[in-house]
Amino acid sequence: MQIKPIDYSTTTLFKYIKEEEVDMNSTVPENYLRAVKMYSACKFMGYRTGLACNVKQTIDSYQFITYEESMQYVTQITQQLLAKGLMKGDRVVIYAKNSPLWLLSDIAIQFAGGVSVPIYDTLGIDNIIYCCNLTEAAFILVSTDYLANIVGNVSKLEHIKTIFAMEQFDQELLIQQAAKIVAQLKDNGYIKDDASLYSIRSSVSQEQVEITQSLITDVEDIKKQIIQYHTDNLLCYLSFRKLNNCQQYLQDRIIQINLNCNDINSVIFTSGTSGKPKGVVVSHQNLLSALPCAVKQTIPNHIGKNGQQSSVLSYLPLAHMYERSAEHGILTKGYLIYYSSGNIKNLTKDIQLSTPSVFLGVPRIYCKIHQSIISKLNKSSLPLKLIFKISYNLKKKYLFSNQKHFENPEFVTDFAFKSIRNALGNPEVVFSGSAALPLKVKEFLEVTSGAKLVIGWTMTETGGSGLVNTPGQKYNDQNQIGRLGAFTEGKIVDRSDKCEFSLKDNVGELKVKGPGIAKGYIDGKWGKIQPIVDSEGFFSTGDLVRVYPDGAASFIRRVGLVVKLQHGEFVDLEAIEAALEGSPVIMLAFAHGEPDKTAPVCFVSLDSNILRQKLGEEIVNRFKAHDSAAINQIEQFVCKEGDEIIRKAGLKGFNVPKAYKVLLDVDWSQNQEFYTPSQKKKHGPFIKAHQSQLKQLWELVEQRENKVVPKKSNLKLFVLITFVLFVFALLMMK
Repeated sequence: MQIKPIDYSTTTLFKYIKEEEVDMNSTVPENYLRAVKMYSACKFMGYRTGLACNVKQTIDSYQFITYEESMQYVTQITQQLLAKGLMKGDRVVIYAKNSPLWLLSDIAIQFAGGVSVPIYDTLGIDNIIYCCNLTEAAFILVSTDYLANIVGNVSKLEHIKTIFAMEQFDQELLIQQAAKIVAQLKDNGYIKDDASLYSIRSSVSQEQVEITQSLITDVEDIKKQIIQYHTDNLLCYLSFRKLNNCQQYLQDRIIQINLNCNDINSVIFTSGTSGKPKGVVVSHQNLLSALPCAVKQTIPNHIGKNGQQSSVLSYLPLAHMYERSAEHGILTKGYLIYYSSGNIKNLTKDIQLSTPSVFLGVPRIYCKIHQSIISKLNKSSLPLKLIFKISYNLKKKYLFSNQKHFENPEFVTDFAFKSIRNALGNPEVVFSGSAALPLKVKEFLEVTSGAKLVIGWTMTETGGSGLVNTPGQKYNDQNQIGRLGAFTEGKIVDRSDKCEFSLKDNVGELKVKGPGIAKGYIDGKWGKIQPIVDSEGFFSTGDLVRVYPDGAASFIRRVGLVVKLQHGEFVDLEAIEAALEGSPVIMLAFAHGEPDKTAPVCFVSLDSNILRQKLGEEIVNRFKAHDSAAINQIEQFVCKEGDEIIRKAGLKGFNVPKAYKVLLDVDWSQNQEFYTPSQKKKHGPFIKAHQSQLKQLWELVEQRENKVVPKKSNLKLFVLITFVLFVFALLMMK
């Protein structure tokens, strides 16, 4: 059974306007200049924390620069990089929060002939150093928020020639901050960014680490180093003034650098779910493939339905392929990009002020929005609940009665969902990327958002060559990732060696081919590329999928997240977690299994408010006070709840965890050690960090199994005695 492509002639999508489509045979500089010529007077970027996202400069309204004005910044960043000796092919790290200068720097690096190396602003220092050294980066463009992280570790950065701060910095303050970084790293390797949209809450003490006598030498060395770097102009900041003839300069640069679409554009690092981040080598074509392939005709053109310029809000990490390829792609449609203020506390206001016509997100964000709204709804009055339920069911019936209704999803009952629509900025399109969206969340967004819902599946390695669920598309199951986007081929291959399924079940590992597929991984050192495609040009995704008769594919799990237990059963850890997280009381779950064990175990975080509703205030308070009886009672409740949920989800009994570690209100998704920036779980680091609790869980499983053993032994003894007596009776009869 084959995965089928989207039929763009029959699917309800936006009008195809050739002039607004990306040319995949072009380069980033060509794509940018084309956009500038088409939309020169249109607003390009909106910001309210400065051009470099300085949260201390937050204002109450957005300021803007036009497409034409943006050339001033691109030109001068290009010139300043070249003045420091950047040669064609040199790697330039971008280490900052999303901001206008982030994207403008990315474009300028290409005009200078360099290779961009975006780094997540949530990566730990060790991984930042690793990424810089692996790519042999010669230059770093860094926001002042993170400048101390780089300067405090500059001796470990083996190839750095120049550090560019994105704005002017205070030398004395930088010395103090860099010293603090050294002190923290010496003490516990911990760095916290309170201002970041993606910051974590750590269990490490929040008290400032004092610089002890043993660190004085290090601090003095840093001070001398910073002063020397600054004096030698190796540590500098971007500066801007009014220039003329920027467009001609940039046009000349395109000729001078002589790039083509297959040249290396950047190195994008994977999320690191299974170890150190992999450096994915991406070409210009790979980066620009998103709009013509996966996003083709699924988002509004330059002018939206309200007659206004289309727009998006940039808050997902630009270091991720999803957000970065989207922002480069929408240039050809002349979008206005609003940049978030960089602080999660201000995201609601960012949305209200920007009201983006396209809201980009990932499944976990939408799941959190859904969970939050349902929680508030449960606490509302009975009349409000009734109004919502009736409105919801009427709207749902209307939408699903005819697929064409998804073309204009507005309905008379939408007044009941006004607050939900406003929370998303009242967009025309809600786009969920990266992975499958749970069915209940998909339906909820379709009914309440008033927007067309598009769900896409891609990976860092596949760029825009992915699968898409278009608005109103029939779902075969809750994990459907869709049909093939434009210019994309896909197939499944047998992996019965790794799981309980075979091609007879229409299940196999997904392989994808198309213009978005990256050139390969950095193979140990810069200059060596490890190819990632087979002889036919297909990339093995590592995702196990099922193909349905209508040609749509549904995600089952990562091939690597299957554990074969002691007696040969294949346990699906991801399916266990998904089933458990479907319970209102279970916020998050991490399942784990091992080949020498008889059953999986699981860590769960419960919502204490819902737990109170189920078991009462007293039991929750006693649990928090570490009362053993209360702990035992809640663990038994979770065991029973888990058993029912997992079996109800259609999983076999051997998938039921035999022991749980229960915590209350712990949001592991905010911890960068356990979740990637795109909100994917990192099972390895999580299990490594919880070894002592895991040992206790295995001991508990063993104890419970041993309690059953005597019963089996007694049964054997009973059978033996019965047999002996039977033989004795026969002999006596003779």
